[in-house]
Amino acid sequence: MGEDATVILIQKPRDVIGGLVVIAIGAGFFLSGQELEMGTSFRMGPGYFPTILSILMIGLGAVIAVQALRAHTTQCHQIRACLQSLNP
Repeated sequence: MGEDATVILIQKPRDVIGGLVVIAIGAGFFLSGQELEMGTSFRMGPGYFPTILSILMIGLGAVIAVQALRAHTTQCHQIRACLQSLNP
């Protein structure tokens, strides 16, 4: 393996899995809510509220998963910078 090889170690796998579970649940509710009439913002149908909530769930799940992955890359860069400063 050369210097270009990158190893990805997930520091918070529970957060990544939790975010993916929230995304999957939100996607399931989104798909089941598509069978209901949507309506408009002024005359909301029975599918309006579940669709909005499922979109919010998908977004929040994505934020949770990305934050868990992003924390590792930030820490990895900080550790790499510290190790490089110690190595003459």
